[in-house]
Amino acid sequence: MMNTYVLNIPSSLALNLGSSSLGESVADNAKRLQLDGFRNHDFHLLLVMTALVAIGVIMEGPEIVHETRNAWLQCKRRRVRHRSVAPWITLIGALGWLFVAVGVAGEGYWEVRVTHDDQAITSFDEQRLGDAEKSASDAIERASTNEKEAAQLRKDAEAEHLARVKIEESVAWRHLTDKQKKEIGEKLRPLTIGENASVWYVAGDPESEFFASDLAEALRMAHLATQPPNSITWKPRIPDSKYFNAPIEHMFTGVRVGSIGDSHSRTLADAIARELCALGFDTIRQDIPGSDKDSPTRLWIIVDPRPSGPQGEAKVQENAKAKTKGLHPSLQCANR
Repeated sequence: MMNTYVLNIPSSLALNLGSSSLGESVADNAKRLQLDGFRNHDFHLLLVMTALVAIGVIMEGPEIVHETRNAWLQCKRRRVRHRSVAPWITLIGALGWLFVAVGVAGEGYWEVRVTHDDQAITSFDEQRLGDAEKSASDAIERASTNEKEAAQLRKDAEAEHLARVKIEESVAWRHLTDKQKKEIGEKLRPLTIGENASVWYVAGDPESEFFASDLAEALRMAHLATQPPNSITWKPRIPDSKYFNAPIEHMFTGVRVGSIGDSHSRTLADAIARELCALGFDTIRQDIPGSDKDSPTRLWIIVDPRPSGPQGEAKVQENAKAKTKGLHPSLQCANR
């Protein structure tokens, strides 16, 4: 009948076995300890059987010595005085024989048990190693998947950021920094002698009003006599049947720079338009047909509603990228 070995697991380990934080690892460790316990138990019994065989052989010693002595004397052809064997020798010899028999049988049995335990431990370790390798492979695969997902998330976030920046640039108000105003003033100053200008914006459009104020400040830094920005109110068209199917005229966008026909005024207007275009603001030159050179206002700047898409520095960068790709810049700078 097979003996049952009971493994006493410490209470701390028993608590850990029920902990979900350790999971299968704790259960595997407990199983490994149990297999080691079975193996140690069987191996100790194998040693007991071996010791039993050794004791049995020793107990057979007196009888063997007695028989060996008689055999030796016979070989020498001496007269042997036959004496009966002492009872204790016979009893000890019989008991020793029994010990040997039981020990040999026990050795065979427990050796098989130990071999079985070793195989179970080896099989368990190989299974754990296989599970560990699979877990490592799964972890590497998950890490690779997570890295790909993280890279995709970073790519999506970058794309979202770029899209958000592009939206912000497409609706950001036009604006001149103090540095830009100063630079415009320094470049235009040699051309402003004897000139003056008026700046206009569309009534009800705060964006064009603020940009018109920036332009007026830049012109004054050029020592150009400039009127404070004033609004333009478009006269509504009275409904009339003659306007049915008439061409639909779109409102100007960007900045219009005009001047009288005087060459000096035209040169200054051209320079203003170039400076605004260089800063990324859609600007066109538009002179008034038949304008009198003796008009009190020699130049006028009309800030129309903001064009669609980026303006300012964002427009400059967009056009620079377009040039590197061989595309035509989208900046509107022309004469009309």
